[in-house]
Amino acid sequence: MGSGVFGAAEGAKVQARYLDVISNNLANAGTVGYKADDLNFGDFLVKAKSKDYGFVLEKENTPKSVNLDQSHQSMVKIVGQRTDFSQGFLKATGNTFDIAIDGEGFFQVEVDNNTYFSRDGRCVLNGEGELVHTSGGKILDDGGSPIVIDPEEEGQVVINDEGLIFQGKTEIAKIGVYTLEDKGKISKMGHNLFEYTSVQSPPEESEEALVRQGFVEKSNVNPIAEMTKMIKINRHFEYMTKVIKAYKDTDQRSIQDVGASR
Repeated sequence: MGSGVFGAAEGAKVQARYLDVISNNLANAGTVGYKADDLNFGDFLVKAKSKDYGFVLEKENTPKSVNLDQSHQSMVKIVGQRTDFSQGFLKATGNTFDIAIDGEGFFQVEVDNNTYFSRDGRCVLNGEGELVHTSGGKILDDGGSPIVIDPEEEGQVVINDEGLIFQGKTEIAKIGVYTLEDKGKISKMGHNLFEYTSVQSPPEESEEALVRQGFVEKSNVNPIAEMTKMIKINRHFEYMTKVIKAYKDTDQRSIQDVGASR
């Protein structure tokens, strides 16, 4: 079998993975605070050894370069996944405890004694009067403590643009909003939560982001752009499968021709 079939097979596998990512983006186009994902690709040369029955790929990969002999097979591989952290549309809900961040930043959420971050500001009060996230985690103030609002206390709960929470005329707490500089150290954890693992660039309190009460941030997925990508990916996948089939048909004809000549 010709060595080109390995490149076609790898290409089909990459397109299938890309299709999974795009499908997940489209499935979450209506999810509050969701951030779209994309893939990074790299072009590699993989050394192949000639054997009696085709080519056997070695494990060693090297970045693509020029003037290499024909024993090297060019392939496209996934080298990473990235998340688009651009802001989504802010939608008014009128709910007292719905909050959205206008600008760059994340809420801090405590789940099982672990600290995560989120742009999803759909919140409610639990039985203890704590402001909790849709994941069940507690929204933290600028000092890293849970925010407690007494439901029996008189006075309307108001959250201003700086994140200060007032009940009547009494200031209760300030919602913590933090910037995460090293985007490469942010990973999704489910329930619209992110984990941040950078040691060199710890979270810093945002000075520019505004907190909007009675709003939520919609997903930043562009359905039309994602559908266009999906159509393109499907076409590429079909092309790769046709190439694989062409190699298979060529091999079958070669075997038949050899058999007939004997």
